[in-house]
Amino acid sequence: MMAGLQLPGTGADDLKNIGDDLKEKGDAEIGMNVSFALQLGINASFITDGLYLGIKFGTFKTNYKTDGNKFEYDLFTIGLTANYLILDKTSIGFGVIRWRGLNFGTGLLYQSAESKLFVPLDKANGTDSSFTLTIDPDLRFTIDSKALTIPLEFTTAIRLLWFANLHVGLGADLNFGKTDIKMGIEGPVTVTAGSGTSNNDGHISATNKAKANPDFIKPKIMAGLGIGVNDVVIIDVPFTYYVNDGFNVGVTLGTVW
Repeated sequence: MMAGLQLPGTGADDLKNIGDDLKEKGDAEIGMNVSFALQLGINASFITDGLYLGIKFGTFKTNYKTDGNKFEYDLFTIGLTANYLILDKTSIGFGVIRWRGLNFGTGLLYQSAESKLFVPLDKANGTDSSFTLTIDPDLRFTIDSKALTIPLEFTTAIRLLWFANLHVGLGADLNFGKTDIKMGIEGPVTVTAGSGTSNNDGHISATNKAKANPDFIKPKIMAGLGIGVNDVVIIDVPFTYYVNDGFNVGVTLGTVW
């Protein structure tokens, strides 16, 4: 399971000015992402020693309502991964300290995510001597994002006392894709004659659209802390910081046989 947060910057002023950016520029670099994925890997030593190949698949869908607001989220991800052990592992003191070597990882990952937000607005009424006009609108906001990512990662790790595991790494994501953004107002319109004896119902809809592309290169710093049972079962908490951009954190459970 992984959760990510995109921020407009790392300073306190950047966070405080989000509202001003939206009012003045009509845009702010804010986002979040939640995903669940399963990855299966194989030791590809039949190709070359130290090579591991894998396939990754994940999906996550949710929706909830609160105080009339409605939020829908649908994510799908699939991809191939490859890891190569550049420097081999070694142990010190009968395995009390174990350096896991230097690893290079890459892959090709596709992700599709759609977020929808529906916010009810106050009813608007207009009246003259002959009729009353009532509009009951909803604010509708949709983000549809599709991205193809090539991760480039150098990582290393140390195991302490046969169960504690610490890993660190440097890398970057190469991103291709697009995001379609829609924001609009939609809702029923009711016209009531002044006598109140007849109604004419209609509908109002107004939509504004925009497109955005992801940053091509996103440098990142990685770290994580985990525990394991003789390397057969490992629970890890990975953390990735995207330089001046945001971060993600997660929980992974892995087994080796």
